[in-house]
Amino acid sequence: MSVIIVILLTAILVLFLHIFEGRQWVNPLAILGLSLSFIILCLENNSLWGEYSSMIYMTQFAKVFTGTAIIFTILVFFINQSRLKLEEDTNNGDKLGLVLFSLCGAILLFTFTNITMLFLGIEILSIPLYVIASSSKHDLHSNEAGLKYFLMGSFATSIILFGMALIFGATNSLDIMTISEYYSQAEISKMAALGAFFVGIGFFFKVAAIPFHFWTPDVYEGTPSIWATYMATVVKIASFGAFFRLYILLGNVDNSPLYKVLVLIIILTVVVGTLTALVQENAKRMIAYSSIVNSGFLLMFFLNPTSEILSYFGLFLLGYGLATIGIFSAIVYLESIGNSNGFEGFEGLGKCQPLFSLGVTICLLSLAGIPLTVGFLGKFYLLTSLRFDQWWMILLVILASIISIVYYFRIFNGMYFSNKKTATIASATIVSPYLNFVVGFCALSLLIIGLFPDFYLNIFQ
Repeated sequence: MSVIIVILLTAILVLFLHIFEGRQWVNPLAILGLSLSFIILCLENNSLWGEYSSMIYMTQFAKVFTGTAIIFTILVFFINQSRLKLEEDTNNGDKLGLVLFSLCGAILLFTFTNITMLFLGIEILSIPLYVIASSSKHDLHSNEAGLKYFLMGSFATSIILFGMALIFGATNSLDIMTISEYYSQAEISKMAALGAFFVGIGFFFKVAAIPFHFWTPDVYEGTPSIWATYMATVVKIASFGAFFRLYILLGNVDNSPLYKVLVLIIILTVVVGTLTALVQENAKRMIAYSSIVNSGFLLMFFLNPTSEILSYFGLFLLGYGLATIGIFSAIVYLESIGNSNGFEGFEGLGKCQPLFSLGVTICLLSLAGIPLTVGFLGKFYLLTSLRFDQWWMILLVILASIISIVYYFRIFNGMYFSNKKTATIASATIVSPYLNFVVGFCALSLLIIGLFPDFYLNIFQ
């Protein structure tokens, strides 16, 4: 509980400091507050949450996912610090405060033991992001992103809430363990099945699974790149963390009302997402469709959920998040020097900024699932989690991973093999040390954990 309190107090302090003309200190204060909350999370005994166990409880699963979300948010704030060195943002404190409030919602999604807290977590996570998505007031794309995110997010939340109401009507309980016991029975009522179905559909919107994905590319493209990084990583982890917990608690997953729907959505998400990513001309939209494809991969873990697979699921999300942050860092840099976020914006970057580009390349290799990276291990463990009779899913993962190399290579090709003279601005601009730190941290983490994954996997024990 102390973790949520520290983050909440940090958000309030950031907002007040912004009001009283301490704008240059709000970003360092936010990073300091998150660092303190991470230390408390590591040292705090899970039993201290016992007093609130009827609503929220910090399991080991929740602890690992909370720590991951905090680290990713710190990295996003470092990216934001690099931007503040180049331009003044009079609303920076407001945005940081909103992100910190949103992070509190993410933690509730990891720790809920009552579906009331699940709903509150979704709302606390989402509402600040509707504002942040449209924070570039004079940019029509940002305004469009905020409106689409608000409408689709509200629509998804209403579906989840309707499903929760049906589950409560069927089980006469809001406690997640009581609901789990009901769903573990051989037969459940039609109301309970329908409730689980609607909750699942709502979460398919949240994780951007096809055909509930239409908001994702426009929101990623229109939202300022720094905050799109947060959406693509922390929000994705929070949504999947809550969905995975809820899905496991539904009982016998093979007979679950969501199972057949899940299989169909996985196929659509991976196939359509992969093919659509191939034809994108904007790097942010390509990453959006890459995120959709990875949602399909992550949903495959739902087919055979076990305690061992839980650690593999976390490893996959960790690799995806680190690699995505590294690539978004490059986009933020290119935007800061006046280059576009299309693929042409990367042309010549490898020659002008070799070390920075090397880190970005490692992130691309990890997303593509190349050996020696966390991305490769995530996909390898995904394949081992599938049963022999799901061989067609294994084939789907392999084919999609091979095709993904094509669209990731477009960035790599622009950085190192383009002959066009479009990177003259980049050669004259030094990469911010904050961006170098973020990309270096992500690249080294992907390599080190990719070579020695047992340390991370053992944390789940």
